[in-house]
Amino acid sequence: MESSAVFINSRRKLRAGWRILLYIALNVVFGLAVTSLYSAAVAHVPSGAAARMSGDPVPEYVLLAGTALFTAFLILRFVDRCPFRALGFALHGRVWVEIGQGVFLGFVMVSVVFFVEWGAGWTTVSWSVSSGFETLRLLTYYIVLFALAGAFEELATRGYAFQALIQGTGKTMAVCITSIVFGLGHTGNPHAGILGVINTMLAGVWLSLAYLKTRSLWLPTGLHTSWNLSLGFVYGFPVSGMPYTQSMVRLDDHGPVLLTGGAYGPEAGAVMTLVVVLGTLFLWFSGNFRPSERAIALWHTPAPAQIEKA
Repeated sequence: MESSAVFINSRRKLRAGWRILLYIALNVVFGLAVTSLYSAAVAHVPSGAAARMSGDPVPEYVLLAGTALFTAFLILRFVDRCPFRALGFALHGRVWVEIGQGVFLGFVMVSVVFFVEWGAGWTTVSWSVSSGFETLRLLTYYIVLFALAGAFEELATRGYAFQALIQGTGKTMAVCITSIVFGLGHTGNPHAGILGVINTMLAGVWLSLAYLKTRSLWLPTGLHTSWNLSLGFVYGFPVSGMPYTQSMVRLDDHGPVLLTGGAYGPEAGAVMTLVVVLGTLFLWFSGNFRPSERAIALWHTPAPAQIEKA
């Protein structure tokens, strides 16, 4: 094998592994640069405003998501030589359909978990005493927060690196690798345990399938956003170990930890395992999830015979 084949594949493109490493390296460099600039800017504003800005995760997610998009643009434009809209956020006739499908399915799945635990007597429910205006304000804030967080996590796990991995290893291996990384990435969360990590890996498969079914990031971002919003703000569950006190519902969990997830939240419970598996099967077999014509035209994945070989 020629030495150049270590870097260049049979289609005269930089191999997927090197493109992924380049993407990660640039993302880290740009991410450190913009967050450092933001921290320096915060240091020059009045102390009260600085405290609010430093404690608000929204600007951080704006910077991180913007950095991931900019890095993907550079790699797609100058390395892959393909349009930026191939990343998965192209505008097409089914954008709102896919977002709506994601929001609805994510809410339904979390609602099933809630009503199972409530119906079984494993959780005590009390309603928030916030005014209607305050509830609307918080809902708006958390929609923005979770939409940005969902978009960033989808860019990080189902974005350019995942799509390049498909080209290098095939869909099945790409889904397995990224889902394992997605699960292990939550091991540092408060109260994380084995079942929580396994469930997060299963959720990674679920979200990867959402991308593969539509060939865009709108559906998985809608799912991710609705999932976190429903868990944290609507039903008051901890989200991956992070408690949310500003919620529409107050919960007192006293059920079996194996089933409810305990302090980590439902994502570490066996009820959630069943719900995620069923949700994934529904996504797999349902004919309601399909790519738009524009997404098909932008889809850049090789046939099995063309997958890169080491």
